[in-house]
Amino acid sequence: MILRQLQANPAVYQADLHVPTGSGPRRFGDVMADFQRERFALVNPSLVAVTKHEPPPVPRVWDERTKGASKDTDAAVNLLWLLAFSRRPLRIQVGAYDQSQADEVRLITKGIVRTTGPLNNFLAQVIDVQSDKIVNKRTDSTCEILTSDKLGSHGSRPDVVLLDELTHQKDKAFAETLLDNLDKMPCGLAIIATNAGHDPSWQLDWKRTFAASDRWRILEYNQPAPWITASALAESAKRNSAGRYARLWKGQWVSDTGDALDASDIDNCFTRSGPMLGDEPGYVFAGGLDIGLKKHATGFVVVGKHIGWSEEKPKPPRVLSDLQRALIENGHAEEPIDEPEYAWHEPTHRLRLAHLKAWKPTPGKRVSLEAVRVEILRAQERFNLAGISLDPHQGEHLAELLQRDGVPIIPTPQTPNSLQEQATTLVEAFQQRTIELYPDDDLAADLKTLRIQDKGTKVRLLSPEKKTDDGAGTAHGDLASALSFALVCVKNPLIGSIYFSYKTGNNLIVYP
Repeated sequence: MILRQLQANPAVYQADLHVPTGSGPRRFGDVMADFQRERFALVNPSLVAVTKHEPPPVPRVWDERTKGASKDTDAAVNLLWLLAFSRRPLRIQVGAYDQSQADEVRLITKGIVRTTGPLNNFLAQVIDVQSDKIVNKRTDSTCEILTSDKLGSHGSRPDVVLLDELTHQKDKAFAETLLDNLDKMPCGLAIIATNAGHDPSWQLDWKRTFAASDRWRILEYNQPAPWITASALAESAKRNSAGRYARLWKGQWVSDTGDALDASDIDNCFTRSGPMLGDEPGYVFAGGLDIGLKKHATGFVVVGKHIGWSEEKPKPPRVLSDLQRALIENGHAEEPIDEPEYAWHEPTHRLRLAHLKAWKPTPGKRVSLEAVRVEILRAQERFNLAGISLDPHQGEHLAELLQRDGVPIIPTPQTPNSLQEQATTLVEAFQQRTIELYPDDDLAADLKTLRIQDKGTKVRLLSPEKKTDDGAGTAHGDLASALSFALVCVKNPLIGSIYFSYKTGNNLIVYP
């Protein structure tokens, strides 16, 4: 009787299933939000129809939610019901945008199967989660997890298609093929589970087309899920551009490119009158280098980070008695030696622009890399740099020369991950106003023309190739780029742990 109830009504299964949560396994019905219940209620009759080989009442569903609103978990719950309780073998296809997302779908499913609970224990007996598919060992129902490079046959006939994270999918033809395969099945069900994306984009064109179709139901949840804390949202707002934040947490379709920094945030960070000297106590310094030769400028930036310092406490002169002095003078006692005591000054972790220089090419002449090398050697002597970050593709030969000169070089290839880190680190420093700058027209112009591009899973900085009206700027944001290199370098946790500085008298001593 219980099995028949589960087969006839997915809502019974969804309520009693246990799912992993941040506070441990919980009964899904006890933690489900209202918006989830509404979506399950809409989709459940279509799930039942598929198992009976009948046309679903809602054959196509566009399920759009904000980040962290459980779209992947909810999709996995439904996939497991189809696999476990269909009386006929089903073929299900899940389209993921890359292998990492495919692994995420598989891991979420495996996590549910392995969670303790009566229904979960039953699932563990019949469901086998493999590297690229999920199968029912008794009925041969199969869920294939596909990526664009492993699409398989164009002639496949799936019963259910789930397109996961469509707005991150770069291969439009991959998504088209999956839906085209499903169109051959009159009793097929399609679900698109995604965040909001970019305007314009082919994904938004699809959404608008589907909204005009009687076959599709468009579902939108455009607010943070109730379990996302206010503090997490506040941190995300400081970490991301305004457009990216609106897309992820407000469900808004936005341009993939916008201003990286607010002009007021930039202006409010110009709080210092000039460069640093290099002997300020408590600072560790790192540099960033963006190399241009003919068309673009070369920018060099040094940033200091306050990591705390200690200094020896002054001691009053020791007062000796006449007897003590006599014993010392006659060799019967040694003069007391005071152990030094130190006062620790707590780190503020604030960042300061310590030094910068730009070399702009002139018509018919290249930037002199020898001049750049000489300037960096002066900075090394002045600031005792913990490292200089640069793109090795731009300056391999210069990097070799500097390493021979004893300058610590940190090669930073411009991979998607490093571009993301440079973008988020720079944006965070200005939005949280943890960096202090001194006036420089070129740097200010570079920062104010800086753009940020949101590619869905990654973001990167862009610099338009133009100068401001007053002629300031390096034409390609090279000082802003060098600053992003330096910020990532100086904020590396290893920098603070390897280099510990304190001031004794007039000398800044740095211990490796």
